[in-house]
Amino acid sequence: MLFRSDGVELAEPFIVDLSGRPDAAPRIDAALAGVSAAVTPEARIPLRIHAVDDFGIQQLDFEVVAGKSPMRLQPIEGLQKGQPSFEGIVPLEVPPLKLQPGGSLELTVVARDASPGAKERPGRSEPFRFEIVTAEELLSRLAVRELNLRQRFEQTVREIQGVRRSLEELRSAPGPADRLAVEAQWIQLRKNANETGGVGLEFRAVLQEMIHNRVTTTRLLERIEQGVVLPLEQASTEEFPDADRRLERLREQIDGPDRAAALDQSLASVDRVLARCDAILKGMLKLESFNEVVTMLRSILTEQQGLNEKTRQQRRKQVMELLK
Repeated sequence: MLFRSDGVELAEPFIVDLSGRPDAAPRIDAALAGVSAAVTPEARIPLRIHAVDDFGIQQLDFEVVAGKSPMRLQPIEGLQKGQPSFEGIVPLEVPPLKLQPGGSLELTVVARDASPGAKERPGRSEPFRFEIVTAEELLSRLAVRELNLRQRFEQTVREIQGVRRSLEELRSAPGPADRLAVEAQWIQLRKNANETGGVGLEFRAVLQEMIHNRVTTTRLLERIEQGVVLPLEQASTEEFPDADRRLERLREQIDGPDRAAALDQSLASVDRVLARCDAILKGMLKLESFNEVVTMLRSILTEQQGLNEKTRQQRRKQVMELLK
């Protein structure tokens, strides 16, 4: 018997149409975190993973294809079977795969749920393909990125110098276009602040790539972080916001009695931005010089290893001749 919500029994049966909906495979979003498409044989590859399923995720694996070797599954740790979602940064260690420079690696995240037939329809992320390179080759590529970032930052500094020159011109007699001139420089400085923050993020990415590929030294890490990355972040959080506030006040006072004082404060704040930028550029140039020395030493060591191998082969050949 069926009853209405008010307790009255229904005289006629209530017909309900039901339709089935096929179970969907788990949904997976994955992204690289701290590496690029080129890695060394000693690398750690972190992936940022987000997997979701209505039935609950029962199994989560890395699907690994190393060179021409058969595909293998490597379980991802941290999953509690049956949980509806999984989110985290999970690393894959490359050294156990015993890859050589010139080889390749393909990595896919695979998830299975608890529904019948889950093995036949797993959820899969987009595949990530990697080129295996030597430490020297990776450092060379990163050095090119650092050079491009420095050139971008030099252009930003030239634009900030232009802001200062334009503000200096406001020391002359007040004019009707002064407010628009201040607003233009205010907008320009905000653009430069965003660009500086972007350069800082990209240098941070270079630093992370060195760490995850295990190609760095303590001194190199200090030079990048202390000499470049942290000063860029400090400029974005200290000098640029201060200059932004000063220029906003100058815009408000450009036609008022405090025009001269506001202009002096604005120029002083832009000078502090430029002083910070000058120190950062010096840090970038020191980093490039240090990279050149490191590359040279690595080259010498590689050549020395080659000479040692040739010497061993020559001695082996001499011994074999004596044994004849």
